[in-house]
Amino acid sequence: VLSSSDTYESALNHLSNRHLFSPSYIIIGGRQAGEGAIISRNRMKAADVITLSENQWFLVETNFDHWEKDMDKRRITAVKRLSDIGRTGLNADSMLKVLRTAPLTSQICSLIKYS
Repeated sequence: VLSSSDTYESALNHLSNRHLFSPSYIIIGGRQAGEGAIISRNRMKAADVITLSENQWFLVETNFDHWEKDMDKRRITAVKRLSDIGRTGLNADSMLKVLRTAPLTSQICSLIKYS
């Protein structure tokens, strides 16, 4: 996609409509501020796409469809923690603290921090 799409919108359209082997969640970010999306995919096309906007400054994906009930409370916890931090308070350290918050982290989840 990176080699065949000249713009964020083109890549978003391509990833939303291309046939895939299995359902998936695709997270895409562009070069410009505000260019970001989570594409919830079935095999044939996007089941749903959520994008960054002026009011939606972060997106959360926990490998469950966001329109379904949050069974393990990871999405609810992440949204609350990020909302509490706020746009101006978010940095690498505060994001790492969010990711290390239960139930976002567990023995079966791994998190690698690159320096």
